[in-house]
Amino acid sequence: MRFLVCQALLSLLISPGLGWAQRGAVPADIPELETSGRIALQQIDQLIGAQSWDAAVDEILRLADTAGDRLIQVDLDPNTTESLQHWVPVRDYLNDRLVRWGLAAPEVLSRYRQRIDSLAASAVEAAEAQKDLGQADRAVREFLASSHGDVALRLQADLAIDRGWAQRGRDALVRIDSRLQATGVGENPVAMVPAVAWNPLLVRYPKSVGAIAEQVSRDDRGLSFGSYRGTALSLPELAARLPYCSVLQGDIPRAERELELVQTMFEAFADSPAEQTLRRAIAAAKEESTAPDAAVRFAEFPIWTTPLHRIDRDPTLDSVGGSSGAAGSRRSSYFPAVWNGRVFVHDVNRIVGFDLRTGAGWPIEDSNSAVFDTGQPPEEILPPAALPASGWPRFTLNVVGDRMVARLGPAVTGWLPVMRKPPGSASSVAVFDLDGEGRLLDAYPKSLDAEELGDYEIEAPPMLVGDRIFCGITRRAGSLYTSRVLCIDLRSGQRLWISPELAVGPMPNQPPANRVSHATVAYREGMLFYHANLGTVSAIDAQTGKIRWLVRYQRGSAHDNPYRDEPFVDDRDLSPVLLDAELAIVAAADCDRVFALDSATGQTLWTSGPELAEDVECLLGTTATHVIASGDRLYWIDKFTGRVDAVFAGGSTSLAAGGSSQPRTAGRGAIAGDRIYWPTDDAILVFDAVLADTDTRPAVRMVDRIDLLPSDLRGGNLLIRDGYLILASPDRLAVFDSLEFKVATIAPGSPIGETLKHE
Repeated sequence: MRFLVCQALLSLLISPGLGWAQRGAVPADIPELETSGRIALQQIDQLIGAQSWDAAVDEILRLADTAGDRLIQVDLDPNTTESLQHWVPVRDYLNDRLVRWGLAAPEVLSRYRQRIDSLAASAVEAAEAQKDLGQADRAVREFLASSHGDVALRLQADLAIDRGWAQRGRDALVRIDSRLQATGVGENPVAMVPAVAWNPLLVRYPKSVGAIAEQVSRDDRGLSFGSYRGTALSLPELAARLPYCSVLQGDIPRAERELELVQTMFEAFADSPAEQTLRRAIAAAKEESTAPDAAVRFAEFPIWTTPLHRIDRDPTLDSVGGSSGAAGSRRSSYFPAVWNGRVFVHDVNRIVGFDLRTGAGWPIEDSNSAVFDTGQPPEEILPPAALPASGWPRFTLNVVGDRMVARLGPAVTGWLPVMRKPPGSASSVAVFDLDGEGRLLDAYPKSLDAEELGDYEIEAPPMLVGDRIFCGITRRAGSLYTSRVLCIDLRSGQRLWISPELAVGPMPNQPPANRVSHATVAYREGMLFYHANLGTVSAIDAQTGKIRWLVRYQRGSAHDNPYRDEPFVDDRDLSPVLLDAELAIVAAADCDRVFALDSATGQTLWTSGPELAEDVECLLGTTATHVIASGDRLYWIDKFTGRVDAVFAGGSTSLAAGGSSQPRTAGRGAIAGDRIYWPTDDAILVFDAVLADTDTRPAVRMVDRIDLLPSDLRGGNLLIRDGYLILASPDRLAVFDSLEFKVATIAPGSPIGETLKHE
C-alpha cells in the first residue's frame, strides 16, 4: 500500500501539469539553465521513475556542481492564473525537489543524505563556530535537503536575529516546519503552496485564536518553496522566536498576537521561562516606543519659502525644458532630504541646503550659496528641449548617517542614437560629507568605467549601505534597454560587482524619444530589490550580486487608455519595491496592477485586479492592514489580499482612471503617524490612514486641509521630518511648522534615502 501511495505522489511530482519547471517563451536576457542542464533534469526524472536511485543522485550532485549561478523557471503558483513567471537558482530548485522526494521517492532523499550529510554537518559546525551569517547562508543553500537542513535554518535565523535582521530571521524560521506558517491545510504533501504568515489570519480573526491554532497545528498541508520537512527540533522553541522578531521590527501588536497563538498551540509554553522572557521583551519595547502623535497639525502658511528652477513640459513635443511650457503641464521634479535640522534639494545643476527653522543657507548663510555646483547650465542637465522626451526628470538625494549621495549629469538615461555622446557614460555618482560642511569625498564624482560600462547610465542616486554603494544602471541600444545593478566601494569608488542582466526589452508603445527614468534600488537586511520598469523584479544578494529570485510580470499597455492625460509609464518610475515584513510590493510603470511577492522566495502573494490601480505612481507606505498608494487618486489596498478597499477621489466613470477625478494628485504624498498627507494642485489634503467602518464598506475620512493658494503655492512632493512639513513644488521650496511640535516619521518605502533602513 505504501508503495502505491509513493508511486502516486511521484507521478504528481514529475507530472508536466504541475509545472515544477515549466517552460514557456523564455526571455533571452535571463541567465537560465542551459539546454544540457534541462536534459539532465529530464534524465533525473527518468532515473527516479526507473528506481535507479544511485544514478539519480549522481546526476543531481553533478548538476548542482555545474549549474553555477544559473536560474531555472519554476511554477511557484500552480493554483493561480496570474501572468507572473518565477526564476530561482538551480541549486535552490534541486534542494526543494529533494525535500519533496522525501515523500514521493524516499529512497532518493535517503541515498542523497548518505552522500552529503557529513559535508553538511561540517559546514553547519563551521558557521556556528565562527558565528558567521554568510557561512550559515551558504550551508542552507548547499545543504537544505540534508539531514542537517533544519539545524542550518535555525542557525541562519539566530545569527540574523543577533544582527537585528528580524525579517531574515523570520524567513528562515518559517521554512523549518510548515506549522510555523498559515498555509492551506488538506493539500497534497508535495504540492507547492504560497508561504503565508500567521499574521493575516490573526489580524482578520482576532477572536478566533483557538481555531487558528487548531488549523496551523495540522500537518496535512503542502510546502512553500524552499522549506524543510520532518524536523526533530523543538517546535515551541522555534515558534517563540517569531514574536521576538516582531519586537525587533517594532510591531508590538503583531508580537502580542503571535505570543497568544504560541501559548494556545503549546500549553507547556505558558508560564515557561521562555514565555516570561518574551513577555518582558514585549513590555520593554512598549515602554521604549514613542508612537507619533496623530493629532499633530501644521500651520496654514509656510514659515519660509525659496525659489527653485522651474521645469516645464512642452505639450507639442512631449519634451521638457526651461520655462516655456504651460503652467498646468508642470509637475515637481524635486524631492527634498533632511539631515540634522537642514533640508537639501537637488536643484537641477546645484545641490542647495537650508536651515529648516529659518531658511538660512547652508553651509554659508547666503541664500545664493550651494553645497555643490556642477558648473553646468540647466539646459545641459535637462533633456534637450527641441527633441521628444519620454519621462520626467526627478532630482532626488539619499542621506544616510552623515553622508549624502547624489546622481550628477544629464537627466537622460536612454539617449536617442543621434544624441549619444561618444564615448562613456554622461552620469556620475557624488558623495558628500555633511559633517564636513558638505565636502565632496575623495574619488568623487565617480563615473562608470568607460571600457566596460561606457554605454550605461546611472538611473538614480545610489543607495548607501555601510561602506557599499548600490545603484541601478541602464543601457540603451536602439529600442532595447538593458537593466543591471552595480555595487561600488564607498572609499575608493572601485567596482565590487555587477549583477547579471536583469531585464532586456523595449519600452511599450514608446515613440522615438530620449528616455528619462529614475529606477531606485531598495535594500533590507543584506538583500537588494530592484525593478527598472522593464518587465522583471529581482532580489539580489548585496554581498555577492547573485540573483536570489527573479519574477517576470506581464507588461501592460496603458498608453492606449484614452482616459489618461499622460502615459503612465512616464510618471510611475519613482516607485521602488516597498518592503513590509514578508511583503515585497511592486508598482511597476509597465504593469497595470500592483502585486505583492514573498520577499524571501518571490512567490506571488497577491495581485490587485487588472487596471484597478493602473494609475498608481507612488507606494507611500503601509498601515496594519493596508498599502497606501497614490496616483490620480489615493488608494487603500488590503495588504493581505490586494483588494482595493477605498479610493479618493472618484472619477466620473466606472473605468479605471476614468473621466477626470477631482482633485488629482500634484506629487508624492507622505504618511506621518496615522495621517496621510496628499498634495493636490491647490491644497494638501489630510486623511486618517485608518478607514472608518460603515454599514456598507470602509470609508475614507478627511481630517484637515492646508490651502496653498493664499500662500501663492501649488502642490508638489512632500516630506515630514522633525516637526516640519516640507513642500517641494515645481518652482518653490516651502516649509510649514507644526502648531504643536511632535516628532513624526516619514512613510517607509520612500525613495528618499533616510527612509530606507541600512546596516
